Amino acid sequence: VVENQKITKMIDFNKALNLIKSNVKQISGNELLLVSESIGRISSKTCKSNIDIPEFDCSSMDGIVINQFDLNKKHEFKIVGESKAGMKRSKHFSSGECIFIYTGAPLPTGRKKVIPIEYCKIINNKNIVQVKNTIPTTNFIRKKGSDVKKKKVLIKKNEIMSLRDISLLFSTKQKKINVLRKPKIAVVLTGDEVIESRKMIASNNTLTIVNLVKFFGGNIVDVRYVEDDKQKLSNVFENLNKFDLLVTSGGISKGKYDFVKEVLKEKKVKILFDQVSIKPGKPTTFGKIASNRFFLGLPGNPVSCFIISIFFLREIINSYTDCERDLFNFEEVTSLNNFKNETKLTLFLRVKKIQKKEKISFQIYKTQDSHMNFVLKDASGLLILKPKESIHKNKKYNIISFKNIFYNYI
Repeated sequence: VVENQKITKMIDFNKALNLIKSNVKQISGNELLLVSESIGRISSKTCKSNIDIPEFDCSSMDGIVINQFDLNKKHEFKIVGESKAGMKRSKHFSSGECIFIYTGAPLPTGRKKVIPIEYCKIINNKNIVQVKNTIPTTNFIRKKGSDVKKKKVLIKKNEIMSLRDISLLFSTKQKKINVLRKPKIAVVLTGDEVIESRKMIASNNTLTIVNLVKFFGGNIVDVRYVEDDKQKLSNVFENLNKFDLLVTSGGISKGKYDFVKEVLKEKKVKILFDQVSIKPGKPTTFGKIASNRFFLGLPGNPVSCFIISIFFLREIINSYTDCERDLFNFEEVTSLNNFKNETKLTLFLRVKKIQKKEKISFQIYKTQDSHMNFVLKDASGLLILKPKESIHKNKKYNIISFKNIFYNYI
């Protein structure tokens, strides 16, 4: 890091994202975790099965099992036992005999035939089963290893663990899995107005950042509040718990009391960009603290903080885990407005979906101020509009639907 650093001038949205991708690398370190607690985590090693599934030949139906050589020769069998799921082995029997068998239960050794219960007539007082003359040709036997062979790769390195992955590992009796450690995130919220003792403004940015960090796969290691005091801010930075990423909210603009970038520069943090040509969120700042340790400065306005977090904070955590999580689901919807972006900025416009009968349209909110929490809450999603781009009434455009923002853990 150089002292007389040259800060990149205001850059566009995509260049800012690419700058994050090119600088942030996958973090080192992993942990051994219970499979039951691994949903959403990133596998750090390839995981292979230690057993065959099924572990033995077993029945796929409830019914009886007979010797194959009795098939079509005998139609009446003496019941001499049963085999049920959970047993490790089944008893042997002779010609003219059978045992009841249930789904998942082990078959006796040798060539056998499973006959579903609906093709059987049980004569209880004689302990006899009569079999219909015509039965299916299907054998209804699940062969050993027909689902999973021993040493088969179950989970590849760098996979996001889903509920289906966990279920598969459980079926192969895997109890633990190696996963990548979560990136450690420290959060500092600045401004006299957010100090709890002064009770001026509720710091909803705390909720936004902390919950999104958890949602994106990070680990919150510190949350601090500091008033507009340069020395106190410097002290807070010095005493944070060990982190990979420092996220601040507020104090990054050009106001009299915006000390964050000033303090960071004094601490030799290399600022990679300190303005992005977007609205809201233009003063967003990204810097390098040390090897693979970074700083993200978010605006203090709640809407700006939310929107910039779902793009930039998400991109940093994705880069730390070297795993592109699908987040946005774009919906093609008809516009009810004409709108032109007269600026040189990329706009993130809040929009409202309107449904009349089977037709779904959207309208752009007239008020897009970055302090308006209710508009953000009331909005159905975002429309990203490039500089000088126009929206035309009755034409279709892709919007990001808030209700379709999710991680597929299924």
